[in-house]
Amino acid sequence: MKTLAGDLKGARFALWKNPEDLTANQEARLSWVQATNQRLYRAYLLKEQLRQVFKASGRRRHRPAEGLAAWASRSKLEAFVELARSIRTTALPSKQLWFTASPTPGSRA
Repeated sequence: MKTLAGDLKGARFALWKNPEDLTANQEARLSWVQATNQRLYRAYLLKEQLRQVFKASGRRRHRPAEGLAAWASRSKLEAFVELARSIRTTALPSKQLWFTASPTPGSRA
């Protein structure tokens, strides 16, 4: 009989992939994670919302970033709480980060 850790290991590819690219088996694994590990599933949903922030362009990034920061700060997941703090203190006040392309490494912003 499989252990919980083994089942979670089997679900990792479903957690990493974009939802539109999941196979039927991976969708089933993701449903299993949703039913058995709410904390991990909440992290997955937050990861997907972060992906949507970066998928949006220009001024359309601001609203998803605000939503992500609000949800992440209430998530009780330390890494996402820190991300929310960073978004609120750095990205949202200086809207420029969300409205322009990121500078390349070594260039001056």
